[in-house]
Amino acid sequence: MNRIARIIGWTIVLTAAFSFSTWSLFVVAHDHYRVPAVLAAFAGAVYDGAALLALDAWATAASDPRQSTLRPRLAAIAQLCTSVYLNITHATLWHQGLPAAILYAAPGIVLWGMAELRLGAQHAAGRHQIGLGYQPRPAYGIDAWIVRSGRAWTAYTGHIDARLDRALPTAESHDNVQGFPELESGDAGDAPQFSAPHPATLTAAITAAASIIGPDAQAAQIVELIAKNHRLEIDAAYVRTVLSREARKAEPSNGGYV
Repeated sequence: MNRIARIIGWTIVLTAAFSFSTWSLFVVAHDHYRVPAVLAAFAGAVYDGAALLALDAWATAASDPRQSTLRPRLAAIAQLCTSVYLNITHATLWHQGLPAAILYAAPGIVLWGMAELRLGAQHAAGRHQIGLGYQPRPAYGIDAWIVRSGRAWTAYTGHIDARLDRALPTAESHDNVQGFPELESGDAGDAPQFSAPHPATLTAAITAAASIIGPDAQAAQIVELIAKNHRLEIDAAYVRTVLSREARKAEPSNGGYV
């Protein structure tokens, strides 16, 4: 579908949904609850206007694959659900039956469905391009898990580790995005300094910090040292995961079998 057709389609859906829903809410407020016409018009527009603003925030968040769309999506759903509920109330108060309730509620539901399809797909595609999207699990077969469960588990955890390494930022990209500082003598006070160049990855930074502190290095000490020397915040649990993984790599392979 080209851009013009997409714009026309969204214009029709948005116009129909908000016009129909606003009219339904106006009828409930003015005819049933005796709200003055001007205020009833505002009452009908406030829910749909808020939903439109939430949809705009959702679209903005969906354009950035590293940004979460949860909050604007929940805000849009909350406003649309409120509007749908009042649309159904319209049919209930006038004793018009289930078909009328579906008719009045349909525009908001259709709008929500179209937003989920369009914005959800846009955000998912962006996340997939930078390696943050859903990654299918490796399929080894049930026989591999039974006969070679150790090797299967090692291969599976290696797949997860590789996925995490792709998703976590490197020192170079951190420098480009957030002004990752170069190491300077005395930059971290009296803390031990890295004499080597900047580690290329978080894994290299963690292992380098562990070697400086010594064999009894604790995760919290490594986190503190990296924060001082690299101005980079990492999680202690991730530090323990990296150290455990590197320790497994250093163990004898025993002919490739676990």
